[in-house]
Amino acid sequence: MTISFSFFHDAALTQEITALNPLTATQNTSGGLGPVDKVIYFGSPSTATPGTKAQDASNPGVTAIQVNVVDAASGSGAPATEFKLALSSGGLATAVAGDPLTLSTAVNSGVANAVPIYTRRTSALTVAGSYTDVSLQTQTLQETAI
Repeated sequence: MTISFSFFHDAALTQEITALNPLTATQNTSGGLGPVDKVIYFGSPSTATPGTKAQDASNPGVTAIQVNVVDAASGSGAPATEFKLALSSGGLATAVAGDPLTLSTAVNSGVANAVPIYTRRTSALTVAGSYTDVSLQTQTLQETAI
């Protein structure tokens, strides 16, 4: 079943992260690029009334939603272990690269309820390019009316 919750490039939830509009990881030619921070948003642009919420499908309302960095091309491009996730820019300082990010047990629909996810990539790669082999994923979620 398809749900309206996804990851977006923008706070207005108009630019969904997809295969055609991927999350990119950029690396300069010298390999000397410092940490790169980006904010990604998790939510649903739905304005339906009543609203909806996303929850863990197997244990709704109990198990927290977790966000993971996934490397679709392990061994090439940007490894998931180069990325930190946090709920604030300050949280990136203590986040552990490669670890999942725990959200709440439910996220309500609507732009005002979108969850900002702060990402930081510190790269060890020395080959220039924009890598699109990483994405963000949650466990299986369900969407229900509030």
